[in-house]
Amino acid sequence: MKKCLTRAKVVVMLAPMENTQEHRKHVGQLIRAAREKRGWSVADLAKAIKCAPQSVYLWEKGIVLPVMHAGKLADVLGLSWREMVGE
Repeated sequence: MKKCLTRAKVVVMLAPMENTQEHRKHVGQLIRAAREKRGWSVADLAKAIKCAPQSVYLWEKGIVLPVMHAGKLADVLGLSWREMVGE
């Protein structure tokens, strides 16, 4: 099921993120590799996307998915949005 958010005359379609342990670990590895490639600390990435460093830690460990920050992470780190949501 897709959800539709409308904001300032812009419609964004969000597909539900795949939420298996394997996918969470894969996304975490993508985030960590991209962060390290840029020479950033966890705190640097957290500051860039305006979230707590603890959130970045949980994503990189594959404990939770970055549902609310997936788009911003993809933009900041140059990651594929489709790969992050499991398409």
